[in-house]
This record gives sequence, structure tokens and C-alpha cells, in this order.
Amino acid sequence: MENAELSIELFQGDPGANNNVTGPKGEKGNLAPQGDPGPHGLQGEQGDAGLDGAAGRRGPPGIKGEQGDLGETGYSGEIGLPGPQGEPGNPGEKGLAGPPGQRGIPGMDGRDAYGPEGSKGAKGESGFIGYPGPEGEEGDQGLPGDEGPKGIRGRRGNSGTPGSLGDPGDRGPPGPLGAKGPVGTILMEVSNRLTPNSCSSDTCPAYPTEVVFALDMSDDVTPAAFERMRNIVMLLLKTIKISESNCPTGARVSVVSFNTNMHYLIRFSEFQKTNLLLQAVQRIPLERSSGKRNIGAAMRFVARNVFKRVRQGILTRKVALFFANGPSQDDVAISTAVLELSALDITPVVIAFSEVPNVRRAFSIDDMRRFQLFVWKSQQDENLEGITYCTLCFGKTF
Repeated sequence: MENAELSIELFQGDPGANNNVTGPKGEKGNLAPQGDPGPHGLQGEQGDAGLDGAAGRRGPPGIKGEQGDLGETGYSGEIGLPGPQGEPGNPGEKGLAGPPGQRGIPGMDGRDAYGPEGSKGAKGESGFIGYPGPEGEEGDQGLPGDEGPKGIRGRRGNSGTPGSLGDPGDRGPPGPLGAKGPVGTILMEVSNRLTPNSCSSDTCPAYPTEVVFALDMSDDVTPAAFERMRNIVMLLLKTIKISESNCPTGARVSVVSFNTNMHYLIRFSEFQKTNLLLQAVQRIPLERSSGKRNIGAAMRFVARNVFKRVRQGILTRKVALFFANGPSQDDVAISTAVLELSALDITPVVIAFSEVPNVRRAFSIDDMRRFQLFVWKSQQDENLEGITYCTLCFGKTF
């Protein structure tokens, strides 16, 4: 407005005056009425941006507009990656038992059959020998025992010095006639000095004989040593007649094995035919074991158990033949067993494949020379004639 007033005043002045001379400022006039708006001038150039003004206060919310038309359906987005697995929920309550199902159709009856024979298991280790228990209380005095077996005949004493010749005595009266004695048996006498060939007989054995073969199956017995034992048994069996009945004729054979423990392999009553007995011996396997050799225990087992049931008869003989692949460290057991064998009238024979000094010492007590020890370190040393003819076939020497 001030510019407008100044322009009016300049226009009302002297027309010849210099327009460059500024006239004195007059008094402020009254406001003129607002004139009509003139036409819009040309748009001027854009001025410089002014400074940002202070933020105004937030106005009241406007009236909600009318709902617009629904937009077009958008494209379906891609399937997102699976989210992490959630934690397991709490177990639900146990449901009620369902109704029983219908009974199935009965199956066909199975056929009666047997499966194949299982393989033989490995033999277990020997158990630990337990500690001796406490001494028991003194028992009641037992009943008097039966009369024991006949003891070993003692050595003949030295001959005494001959006494002085006594005076002849008076002739006594004749005595009464004695009762007639029983009919005696005729025994075949053979001298100890006879050679094996002179012990031959048409019937082998000449007397009913019970024979036991004890095979060594200790931890040091090799397959070759065991085969050697079995071949000797086979050769001896082929020379004797096997009893085909319980009549006191021929020989009955039993076979056992031993190390620390003893086992039956063939019993007396199992085979009454030579060919069947030979087949059974041929099928005996070597029992691999960690048990040590105990000849004394084997002798006692044979004396107490194997010969427990023998044929009865005054001439029945009992022979036990033990094989030993090596020595046995049981001097006391062997000596005790030899005494039991002698008391039960059992003839022991030991075939050893190396020296067995404790057996030799134990056999030295036999004055009758019935106990026999053969040390065959190699197959070239084997000589079966003495065992065959004088022990198994004949066996009665005086």
C-alpha cells in the first residue's frame, strides 16, 4: 500500500519536475476503497525457497470417507519357507481299549519233523577247586564194615639158619580118615620165563576177560599222538574174540578218556559184534582240552566205576590198559591207585610215549610181575605181542 500511495503523489505533482527528485512525504491520507482486481500478470520467476516454518499443530481428524470400490484380486504370493519345528505337545490321555477283534481262521497242523543236529559246543574250562570247608563235628560211630579185599601178597622173608637136627620122635597112632574134598579146577600153568610166542593159545582170550582202554586226552596230546593210540587199540581188538552174550566167554570192552576229568566213551554192554566195536572206536574224536594229565585219578576212576559191574565167574579176569602221552605229576595218587587196582585183582598196563618214572616206581611193588609198563618213544618201538598173548589172551602166569 505504501508504494501505491507514493505513485499517486508523484503523479499529482508538477509535470515538468524531475522524476529523479524525491518530493517530501505528505500526510497519510484516508484509505481508498479497494479497487477491482486487475488482470493476472505474468507469472514471475520462482523465488528462492523460504525458511521452513514451525510445524503447525495437529488438526482434528477428518470425517471418514465413503468406502471405496473393492480392488482387483492380487496375484498369489510364493510359498514361504517352512517355519521352525514347534515343541512337542503334552501327551494326551490314554484312550479306551478297543473291542476284541474277530478270531482268525485256524492254521494248518504242522508236520512232525526234527531239525538238523546242532554242532557240539566247546568244552568249558575246569572250575576252580574250592577252599576246604570247616572241620565237621565228630560223627556217630558207624557200623562195622564188611571184610576188605585181599591185600597184596608180601615179599617172602629171608630163609632162616638151619636148626640142629632133633631127636626122632615116637610114631603116633593113625589118625581118622578125612572127609572127601570138593572137585578141583584144572589151571593151565605157564612159566614166567616163557617168551611171548610161547604164550599163544587157540582161543583168545583163554578166560572170560573184561578189558578197559583209557585214552589220554590231555592238553599236550596232538592229533598224531591220538591217532597212534587209536591204531594200537584197533590192532589189539582185532586179535581177541568179542563176547556176543553175557555168558562168561570171550572179552567185553569199555573205552574211557581222561585228563583232569574222566568220561565214558564205550561201555561194556554196548557192542557185542567185533565190526561194530571197531567202527565205534574209529569214530572216537580227539577232545581238545586244557586239562592236565592225571594218571592216578584215571586209575582210581576205572577201578571204582568202570569195573563196578562185571561178569561173575571164578576165572573172569579184569585188565585195564592206560595210554600216557607224557609223565604225570601225581606220585601219591598213582601209588594209591596201584594199591586199589591190586586189591581188586585188576591187572594194569601202561603204554607211555615218554618216560613215566612215577608209574615205574609204583609198579615196582608188584612181586608177581602182573603190572606192565611199556615206554614206546616212537612207532618203531611198538611190540604188541607181549600185551596180546601174555596179557589179553592168556594172562595166567605162575
